Amino acid sequence: MEENNIGEACDAGDSVIEYLIDEGLIERKLLYNLDAEGNIVENDDDPSGFTEQGRDLFEYVYNLVRND
Repeated sequence: MEENNIGEACDAGDSVIEYLIDEGLIERKLLYNLDAEGNIVENDDDPSGFTEQGRDLFEYVYNLVRND
């Protein structure tokens, strides 16, 4: 049950971020570290490639789902 809830929370965070980007409500470069070609750049601090704002949004949604 716990493992399933973690997966659902991660999926929800990713889905919200992709929805906001796809609908043009937020720019991809605000949420992800991107290279010159627009590819996500992963680093040791955050292998997801999130910027600080992207990480904050993901964790906000993740925690909403996890605390439900």
